[in-house]
Amino acid sequence: MTPRGLFLRFWLFLAVAIVAGLLALTLLMRLGGLDVSSSGLAWSVAMTIPRVLFVILALLIAILFASLVWNSLYWLTGAAGLRSERLVLPAAPPHTTSAVPARANRAPGKKLEEFRNLDGEPEFRIGIILAGGGAKGVYQAGALQAIWEFLEGEGALDCVRMIAGTSIGSWNSMFWLTGQVAARNGNRGPLYEWWTAARLSSVVNPGWYFPVVRNYLGGSDVWRLQFRARFKQKPGPFPYYYLTRSNVGKAILEFSTNRDIPRNAAGQLTSYRHLPNSYRARSPEPSLEEIESAVFASMDIPPAFKRLQDNSGNEFEDGGVIDNLPIQFATWCEGCNLLFVLPLNATFEARLSNISILARMARVLDVRQGVLERDSLKDISLYNQLIEAQHAGYKKLTEVHKYATTTFCICPAPPLKVGTFGFTSLKRHGQESYDLMYEVTRNELEKFNFSPGNREVWMAKVGSNGTVCYEDFTLR
Repeated sequence: MTPRGLFLRFWLFLAVAIVAGLLALTLLMRLGGLDVSSSGLAWSVAMTIPRVLFVILALLIAILFASLVWNSLYWLTGAAGLRSERLVLPAAPPHTTSAVPARANRAPGKKLEEFRNLDGEPEFRIGIILAGGGAKGVYQAGALQAIWEFLEGEGALDCVRMIAGTSIGSWNSMFWLTGQVAARNGNRGPLYEWWTAARLSSVVNPGWYFPVVRNYLGGSDVWRLQFRARFKQKPGPFPYYYLTRSNVGKAILEFSTNRDIPRNAAGQLTSYRHLPNSYRARSPEPSLEEIESAVFASMDIPPAFKRLQDNSGNEFEDGGVIDNLPIQFATWCEGCNLLFVLPLNATFEARLSNISILARMARVLDVRQGVLERDSLKDISLYNQLIEAQHAGYKKLTEVHKYATTTFCICPAPPLKVGTFGFTSLKRHGQESYDLMYEVTRNELEKFNFSPGNREVWMAKVGSNGTVCYEDFTLR
């Protein structure tokens, strides 16, 4: 079904369901002898306990009836055929603001030349880290296309070692892994097309909601249909991907990967220091169904979707619940010496609301995610310092890689025209937001100091008018 058809199905039937629910509530109140007209409001003064209980019961029945109407109309006019709530998952392993960072300009096609001339192991390894952030993923997508075109121009796409994604970052990573980022045949490309056409009705469908009995509002079936239509061929064995999810029962971060994971005796990840880019032989080959499960477990946003479950009974929420910017897969695990990091929440200054409860809760979520992302950026600097200390002979660390990492990081800055829950804003501001990050990222890539000796960790913060300021996360 077309995006316009999904839009009409979603909102028209929701309006019908609300009217049906109100009619049901009115009928139940009258059957209970309660007048709900404006002239009969005096009955509320003399409410007895039985009447209060009856009103609560009537409200619950009306909500259930409205949910029944919405679901029935929605699915009868185009059943998606996605009713499985089980995941197919492989086994998982048990501030200071400153002016401008250093710049170094080189001719196009030669900006990454120093990385290619590194001696010994590891060779040139590029890592891409994509944060979660809901509809703010449109900003990330614009930056991602600029990075693809930059690496393509440098002849370095084959040097991308890995990509790690959390939540909406996992969705965007699929476009990279399947080669659907760049423009093609005169069009802007599949990534651009999806984000500029996406609406709330194309990512969320009605769910059977009843207070107390269920703790989620909708489903992701319509979104999963788009996954199957767009990603008909699974990604190849390289680059490696890491798609995170939060095991909420055990409170641990889990992930899916096409990597054959070496583990130590404690079941923890070891580094891949001695595995060159050409290492392929033992890479597992997940099915497309497993990859789909990994992506939607990573994007299991509460309370929109039901917690997904694997066959062992483990339940998962969005990967950003525990780690919204999974840097460690690029540093400690893969030893990448050039990172492209795309956070979505690290610039979280905002005006507070003292009126709306929802705005207050959303602000708490943004602050929490922002702090997680900023701490991850500081972890890059700590990682670099440990490597430098080893080179200086201060300390011998067996699991530290040979080279530190150079980090390109860019993030949209508030006020944002598309927020975390802003899928309804994409119609008005989706293209504008995508183009903003695309153009600014292109400019920043041209100015960035691409040198293996660049150990500083700066974040470029992009304002809604295209202005850029910088924040230094280097530990000094």
